[in-house]
Amino acid sequence: MKYISLSSGSCGNCHYITGRDTKIVIDAGISGKRAIEHLAMHGQSMDGLDAILVTHEHIDHIQAVGILSRKFNAPVYATEKTWENMKRHVGKIKEENVRVFRRGETLGIKNIEVGTFEISHDAVEPVGYTLTQGNQKISVVTDIGHVSDEVFRNIKGSDIAVIESNYDPHMLNYCSYPYPLKQRIRSETGHLSNEEAGYLGAALIKSGTRKLLLAHLSKESNLPQLAFQTVASILSQQDIGPEDAGLDVMLRGRVSKIYSIE
Repeated sequence: MKYISLSSGSCGNCHYITGRDTKIVIDAGISGKRAIEHLAMHGQSMDGLDAILVTHEHIDHIQAVGILSRKFNAPVYATEKTWENMKRHVGKIKEENVRVFRRGETLGIKNIEVGTFEISHDAVEPVGYTLTQGNQKISVVTDIGHVSDEVFRNIKGSDIAVIESNYDPHMLNYCSYPYPLKQRIRSETGHLSNEEAGYLGAALIKSGTRKLLLAHLSKESNLPQLAFQTVASILSQQDIGPEDAGLDVMLRGRVSKIYSIE
């Protein structure tokens, strides 16, 4: 399987995962035009898109869900409460392309098995995803206020793990955000700090993860090099080098390189 970040951060999140003849988008929080153009930078197309998986209803995750579903006749997968809270924002989607599931349910999308599980965020019914094909596994968990046992149980052993590294606590304290927003970000239904991402990353590497990708970095309270250095420092304390972890940062609003499971 292969992974590309088409965009990351509060400016919009969009993940693209392929496996053999299967194409899956997780979240579409940028314009449809940008998503298509960013993928085209790698000479790839969304023609034949098999599924759009939605983590939660916030606009930086659903902006182009309707556009991509209509353009590529792709089914949209979301929990019932998420769908009810997002449907007015995405326009008309064919009834047969609305696929509602329960958290904890396993979905089959062609030859990829999709695991779904509860995450902690201030949305109505947020979910994380694992995608497994044969012995290859990719997990995507961003917008999580803390790492529960359920989250780790689902994502451990992932070859590629896309995890949140949203903020630096010191930068958050002194940034321009109003105090209530700072409290929300720091809460158990907010976002993960760089330090928290580091400890999660170390546990994942020990479970077999080979590529640790840091995502959903804040513009106001983080820097790519700071996220990388903080996580790398925590990994090194546990005798894990950044090269061993395949550590990399998904830049805000930018398309990433292609990450493959060898």
